[in-house]
Amino acid sequence: MKNTVWVGILIPTYKRKDYLERSLHSVLKQSYRELEIIVIDNGSAGDTGQLITRLNDPRIRYIQNEHDIGLIGSIRKGMQLFSDRVTWCTILPDDDLLDREFINSMVGYVDHHPDIDVIHGHRRMIDAAGGVLGEASLPPEKETAVEYLVARSQFIRQTFLVGVFFSRSTYTQVGGYPQFTSGMASDDALIFGLSLKQGLYFNKNAIASVRMHPEAESHSSSDARRHIRSFMDFQNHIMRMLATNDTFTRSDLETIRRVLKKYARISISGLWLRRVHALLSNGLASPDKELSDLYKLAKANEYPFSLRVRVEAFFASTLHWNPELNPRYHRLLDVLRLLLKGWGRRS
Repeated sequence: MKNTVWVGILIPTYKRKDYLERSLHSVLKQSYRELEIIVIDNGSAGDTGQLITRLNDPRIRYIQNEHDIGLIGSIRKGMQLFSDRVTWCTILPDDDLLDREFINSMVGYVDHHPDIDVIHGHRRMIDAAGGVLGEASLPPEKETAVEYLVARSQFIRQTFLVGVFFSRSTYTQVGGYPQFTSGMASDDALIFGLSLKQGLYFNKNAIASVRMHPEAESHSSSDARRHIRSFMDFQNHIMRMLATNDTFTRSDLETIRRVLKKYARISISGLWLRRVHALLSNGLASPDKELSDLYKLAKANEYPFSLRVRVEAFFASTLHWNPELNPRYHRLLDVLRLLLKGWGRRS
């Protein structure tokens, strides 16, 4: 590099000292040394601070929030605390890992593509003990923000916050990490915003590990109503960003609006079905308040739920019959799917 690039690594954490220690070791072992590391603690016990003291690395700065501001609040706060010399950043959840050459590979990629704003690396799935479970699908080397959004709406692209390497100035220009009703779809929105001008690049040589374990579920199904609201926040957020971008025609915007609506319908319907199924599996009946609220939500016209969700809500709230746990109902759905698939091929 002609000029030294300083990289900021933000690690938001909350009561995961053992995982955090492994994440920090993956950072401290980076072959690239010009790093600023901020660990922002959202209210863990004192042993997290003791861990930082024991590691005794001057590149680490430990911040403990005085009160609970949530994951998104911690990210937004932490990103503002890097010194002015930091020009590129990455966010590392406290249970994930970076390969030893991750930062070095990303900085080298930027050196050869100086006009880009955001790159994502290759993700490897690991279990709680660090064993490899598999790898994420490989995206194209470059795609536009809209192409990324379409791939997400078709569920052929996975999104992970770990492994995203981005320009700090562009992060500021797009308003930082978006704050929706819950954290649902916020990673998608951030990546979309960062890639809106120059596109999203993929560096297959920069590897990050995503830890898959029960505690890693950041979007609990018990928060289904909030997550459903977040998908609508996401849809509105994307359209506001596009409205200020004069490179899109009215026809483009209408196409993107349809893509967003489809993505929201599939996603919120899936959330609704998983939560209803979980409640019914626990032996709850339709008079349960949360179930009743979910049925009312599906019957209202506020959200673009699928026909299946609306039909199930009608049966449950009007006829007091819950089809979700009925085997015959699911066999009927399977038959309908096969018929629709066959019809689609013929057409």
